[in-house]
Amino acid sequence: MANINFTHKIRTATGWDTLYPKTTPEQVIGLKIPKPATFIVGFGDDVDYKVTGTTNHHTVINNAINALPASGGKIILREGTYTLGATVNMNKNNVTLEGMGKSTILQRSGQIIEGTALNCTIKGLTFNRMSGDGYVFRILNTSQTLICENVFNGGTMLVSGNDVVVKGNFFKNSQLRIDASNSTVIGNVVDSSNSEGINVIGRNVAVTGNKCFGCLTGISLNPHYEHEGCSVVGNVCVDCNAGIVIMTNRNNISGNNIIRGTGLASNYTTTQYSIELQSGAQGNFVIGNNILGKAVTNNSGNTTNTITQNKHLNTAAGW
Repeated sequence: MANINFTHKIRTATGWDTLYPKTTPEQVIGLKIPKPATFIVGFGDDVDYKVTGTTNHHTVINNAINALPASGGKIILREGTYTLGATVNMNKNNVTLEGMGKSTILQRSGQIIEGTALNCTIKGLTFNRMSGDGYVFRILNTSQTLICENVFNGGTMLVSGNDVVVKGNFFKNSQLRIDASNSTVIGNVVDSSNSEGINVIGRNVAVTGNKCFGCLTGISLNPHYEHEGCSVVGNVCVDCNAGIVIMTNRNNISGNNIIRGTGLASNYTTTQYSIELQSGAQGNFVIGNNILGKAVTNNSGNTTNTITQNKHLNTAAGW
């Protein structure tokens, strides 16, 4: 019978290298095997990083992130409740942190996520801030980062930098604060925030298709240096003390739907608004919004704002 030769190769950082056969033991020992780029973290045995005990689970998650190669990679958090004693540190670029949706829970009395990394994705996680009103999630000076399909219970989620997408998240008794310019906030739901539901501080931010229920302010455009040029289009604000508040310049506010109560003027007090332009706001376009109960209020003292074609309905009197 003819001899059969087997050759096993493995991919390395510089290409394919022969693992077997090697001519000497030294060659086998000297083989450089690249770091894995995906790790699984969880409570079971079939994971790369196993979580044990009832607290300080942040240590295991941070160890997994630190073990990724310098080029980044992916951390998958299996189902379970991870009780943290300190923050999960997202300080490595090109990292994805992904859970299993509502069944992957990160909880702590204080802040849960902290980082300054670029080009990251945070997806499918539930964040429970168990006490206090501070930050639950904070990533600063980032770029090209995606935050999607997460649940936030309590606290404030803050992202600053450029080119950030915040998409399809649910906020309960929580606030979304975006201090990132040239960014997109799309398809999020904010329920019962005791402050601004969506607080926009960045320049050229597109706020589209979001829903805010029972917030102090549904969507707020706040001044910060010369931040302006935002587009707030196609959002829904229900039973907020103020649906949309504009404090900056040269923004487009159009196609939004705003209602309090049953849509009567009596559902608003003198300090509650559907859309309000506050002092200093100028050069804004407020066009084609559907409003029940109270028309757009221009408290800016400025005549450069264009307010037109808004459909205002007082259900007691009709259009």
